[in-house]
Amino acid sequence: MLSGCEPKPTVVPAQVDTEIARAKSVNDELVSLNPPETMTIYYRNLMSQAEAAKAKGDFPKAIDLAKQAADQAASSLKTWKDQIAQIRQKLDQAKDALETLYPVNYPMIKHYWADAALFQKGAYQALIPEADQLLKEIEQARNMSILTDRTIEVRAPPEYVSQWGDVRVYSEITPEGKFKNPIDTVPNGARVKFIRCRLFSPEQVIYFVEIPGSGKQGWISDKYLNVGEVKY
Repeated sequence: MLSGCEPKPTVVPAQVDTEIARAKSVNDELVSLNPPETMTIYYRNLMSQAEAAKAKGDFPKAIDLAKQAADQAASSLKTWKDQIAQIRQKLDQAKDALETLYPVNYPMIKHYWADAALFQKGAYQALIPEADQLLKEIEQARNMSILTDRTIEVRAPPEYVSQWGDVRVYSEITPEGKFKNPIDTVPNGARVKFIRCRLFSPEQVIYFVEIPGSGKQGWISDKYLNVGEVKY
């Protein structure tokens, strides 16, 4: 019976400061990801109440409110990270689709790189509708394509031909975007079959093609192909 009447441990200001600091740390991580204001409003309200309770000396209440604020921030952080991961997944899906879309659509490629730049800047809110719109445009382009001829004319600049001769086809590309291991050459005016491309950077698209006759497959820069569009 006496144990039930024992006084509760005294809460000191330092304990309040610890809980408030923990809540702020979680919220700082959330804010660093540029979330919508609606994801921080409840945290800010609870934290304001916690600070007010602390100022009045009601330390137990301040701790309780700070813990609630931390839980709210943690919940919002998880939700926002999940949404960011979904945006990244959609951009990756768009990139994969563009690399197999024929004819290659450079305006949409520019759209993809613009969206990728927004992602790098942390402009996730703007990308929520943008990523969906890009995927929609890609699907529309795929449905509208009626081309059955997937061959592309090799057209290297005269200065390349005078220095190097026929255009080289390579079996590999390095992580830095350099060509490696030439496996064949193709003369200007010949046509190669499009298999896929790789969006290597905003300034570089590399084509994976098949050489008619030999059946060899390898990589050629778009600089040496007549892709029929203004690119960069």
